[in-house]
Amino acid sequence: SEESLRNTGFLIFQPDKYQGARKRNQYFEGWYYKFVSPTISFHSGSKNNSSSQLSMAVVPGIFYGKSKNSNESHAFIFVTLNGERQHYYRFSLDEFSYASSKGSDEFFIEVD
Repeated sequence: SEESLRNTGFLIFQPDKYQGARKRNQYFEGWYYKFVSPTISFHSGSKNNSSSQLSMAVVPGIFYGKSKNSNESHAFIFVTLNGERQHYYRFSLDEFSYASSKGSDEFFIEVD
């Protein structure tokens, strides 16, 4: 099983963990989360009734430029609504933390 393989120490890449702990330059990592609402029906007094779904994708992540201290390096949260509207929120590297910095083996990332 995957758990048995992980316990051997042979499985180095763990996609459910932050991979960039030792990276300091030219590195990107992000996590894609997609949320889709149930179908919503819109009823009006006319015969033009319609239905649709609302969707939102959220990608928190980190980007290192040519060096960790580069002005390019930053944490971020990217949000898109229905694939039509995008928002990019930039944060300093100090505002990014992950599971091992919190003393946990669980998947955990945080951008304050």
